Amino acid sequence: MKTITKIIAVLLVSFATIKVNAQLKSRIYGTVKNNEFVPVVNASVSLLRSEDSLLVHIASSDKKGYFEFPALIKGNYILKITYVSFEPFLSSGIEFSGDSSVEISSIILKRKSAAMESVVVEGIKAPIENKLDKMVVNVNASPTNAGNNALEVLAKTPGVSVDRDGNISLRGKPGTSILIDGKLTYLSAQELATLLKGIPASQLSQIEVMTQPSAKYDAEGNSGIINLKMAKNRQTGFNGNVNLAYSQGKYARLPNSFSFNYKNRKINLYSSFSYSRWTDFNTVDITRKFFDSAGNGTAVFLQNSNVKFIGYNYTGRVGLDYSIDKKTNIGIAVTGIVNSNKSNVESNSNIFDGQNNLDSIGNTNGHRNDLFKNVGLSLNFERNIDSTGRKFSADADYIRYRNTSDQQSYNYVDDIDGRLSSPPLLLRAFLPSNISIYSFRAEYTHPLKNNAKIELGAKNSFVEIDNQAPYEIYSNSYGKWITDSSRADHFRYTENINAVYLNYSKQLKKWSFQGGLRYELTNLTGRQLSTGKSYPRNYSRLFPTLYLGYNLSRKNQLVFSYGRRINRPNYQDMNPFQRFLDKFTYIQGNPFLQPQITNNFELSHQYNNHLFTTVNYTYTNKVINDILIQNDSTKVTYRTKDNIGTSRSIGLSISYNTAITPWWSVNVYATYYKNYYSGLLNNVQLKIDASNFLANFSSQFKFGKGFRAELSGSYRSRMLENGIYRIAPRGDLSIGFAKQILKDKGTIRLNFIDPFNLQMSRSSTKYGNIDMGVVSHWDNRRINLGFTYKFAKGKNEQRKSKTELLDEQKRVN
Repeated sequence: MKTITKIIAVLLVSFATIKVNAQLKSRIYGTVKNNEFVPVVNASVSLLRSEDSLLVHIASSDKKGYFEFPALIKGNYILKITYVSFEPFLSSGIEFSGDSSVEISSIILKRKSAAMESVVVEGIKAPIENKLDKMVVNVNASPTNAGNNALEVLAKTPGVSVDRDGNISLRGKPGTSILIDGKLTYLSAQELATLLKGIPASQLSQIEVMTQPSAKYDAEGNSGIINLKMAKNRQTGFNGNVNLAYSQGKYARLPNSFSFNYKNRKINLYSSFSYSRWTDFNTVDITRKFFDSAGNGTAVFLQNSNVKFIGYNYTGRVGLDYSIDKKTNIGIAVTGIVNSNKSNVESNSNIFDGQNNLDSIGNTNGHRNDLFKNVGLSLNFERNIDSTGRKFSADADYIRYRNTSDQQSYNYVDDIDGRLSSPPLLLRAFLPSNISIYSFRAEYTHPLKNNAKIELGAKNSFVEIDNQAPYEIYSNSYGKWITDSSRADHFRYTENINAVYLNYSKQLKKWSFQGGLRYELTNLTGRQLSTGKSYPRNYSRLFPTLYLGYNLSRKNQLVFSYGRRINRPNYQDMNPFQRFLDKFTYIQGNPFLQPQITNNFELSHQYNNHLFTTVNYTYTNKVINDILIQNDSTKVTYRTKDNIGTSRSIGLSISYNTAITPWWSVNVYATYYKNYYSGLLNNVQLKIDASNFLANFSSQFKFGKGFRAELSGSYRSRMLENGIYRIAPRGDLSIGFAKQILKDKGTIRLNFIDPFNLQMSRSSTKYGNIDMGVVSHWDNRRINLGFTYKFAKGKNEQRKSKTELLDEQKRVN
């Protein structure tokens, strides 16, 4: 705790020092007016470095059209000013000495003509942009992302943590909704991790992190929303890009992608395709201790598992946007994914008795071939009713998943002389899973007088799932494979969610207000066909949201926000199947799981678009949590989920970004939070708390002639995960270089990921009769080489993304 306090103190002192020094410097300022010489309020004013268009600062004009950029370093800059329905303004070069202020005069915005196409200044964006409602990570701006996959990029996002099972948490809070282009993925943690591993980082444009979404978003997601935006071209005519990469650790990876786009005034045809091949390994050492009722040790398991993965991934996306007229647009998009993943596991267990004498040796050989297929169809419609901003939009989506898993597991237990101490357990299964999801959403926006607006919307989704588990066991008596009735099962699940919402927002002089209310009605039924059992349930919830902002001055803003959210169980977590790992370990779902409800409170302060500080408090009821159930006599342990009680979390986050010199910019993020858990776990009263600290940093360097470099890293203190796992501290460091070539049409990237091999996972859990420790290693130290080539014929144009948020996608397995 003292170390964490010192780190936070150093950060605060550093921020204060920078702030004081900055106040001594001169400024660039001006006034924005339209062609009728009326001040333009809330115009977006960006200050860019003239040599590479890198974003340095961003500001908004006030009610008099005035803006300023204080605390500037000596250098050459340009101004880019944008406002809705007006042509962008781009200044000539501004030479700023730092000794005196510079006023930019004659800033007049011209209203767009009907056929005017909006021009975009292409340049290298800042790696991280902080906004009051979200944080934006520009993926391609970081040289260290070359050769990585989407999951690895997500894991290095400030405030985001990814555990060994692929579970993603935000600011230490689990239950984060992951969207791809505004659509939830309908996948469980492990399936989502597999999907993201198959998407090259070159296919991503941005990562948007929203800790407090408004009522127009689905209420799903305990800690907020992370939206992965796929890269899209914005130019008229023919254009596209090719991304090639090679990554070498212990094993090689090949992430490659291609995109193509054609656009004119009526049609926008876009497509992208990727192929990746990867090989990985995971070494896991587990220590499990067993006790009798008096607390005396009866056995110790020392398990070592080595898993090797070989995966292939193909993704494709084709879409068409068509402008019927100036006010009406329609669109269609088709996506497809094919993922093949093969794994082989070798596991050895040394089993000791209570006197620490070797009693027996267990061996498991397993093979698994998984094939994951996904196809999605999206239709969208948008109508701008009039020039006041009234708008109607609708989206319809269909998604189908087909997953098959061919598994074999051969388990033997020998005595210390190498003879079988019990009959071998030989299992095999071919597990098919089919998921169909239908969704429809409609939204209407209506501006009111005096800077007010209302939004009305409705959504309906329907999910069908069919999972089969025809396990077979080899019978020595019959000399053949027979049905394993203790594990074989057939589970069907249907779910229907109906939602409506209302959002109201209003802007006053220094105040801004937004309030919303969302209502969701859920009807679900789970049926276990092998036993005839049925698990019907229905419930409804209200989800209010509130945002209250106040401009203390041109440089200081305060925002208070509140939101209630829900975290429904993943579909597979409610499936009562036994998912077999080895003779002594399996996973089983719980059909009686209930959703957890979370109330989030946040108070945020922004200073001069550089320093962002947030205090947050979260209270969660009916927490969905991992539990381990252990049979001390048979030595069998299985993992399941249950609603264990309540959790509370209070935290402080600080984010700072600035250009220290014209060639050096930094981003620093740090968060400290404390979690409290209380409830009943395995009939044992649980009351535990822990302090946690996360920090990320990145430094970007510009050397001229197209050379760039980046140094980035992260640190995570000892943490409490899911209320029962204590995770040891760990960190990482990455170094990357980039060089623009071929008249800036091509970019070569070279990076070193975790060159000092710092990443590994160590965890332990102790409660009731559970005493277990886990150490895990994987292929984290790598060298990546990437090449990107862009080809284009036409001029840049912004294309609005028309994607709908679907709530159920993250919960599929």
